[in-house]
Amino acid sequence: EIVDFENVEEVYKAVKNAHQYLIKNKKAKRVSEIILDVTGGQKITSIAGAIFTTDSTGKTFQYVSTSSKKVVGFDILVGSED
Repeated sequence: EIVDFENVEEVYKAVKNAHQYLIKNKKAKRVSEIILDVTGGQKITSIAGAIFTTDSTGKTFQYVSTSSKKVVGFDILVGSED
């Protein structure tokens, strides 16, 4: 399926579908074994990846710094002050 990488909704859907495929086809035993790398590509891809990881615990994404070459992992939990 062709994805418009300028469309955050399409990228989000593609990431979600890929994640579901990996789980359904037992390519990973646990959600925590899947890491979404948002290093390359456009900023919209990184935004969609970050948003995708906020909808449940255990989903993570990583970024490789272009200056230090260090891998930085993120496990985001969205909260509210209410």
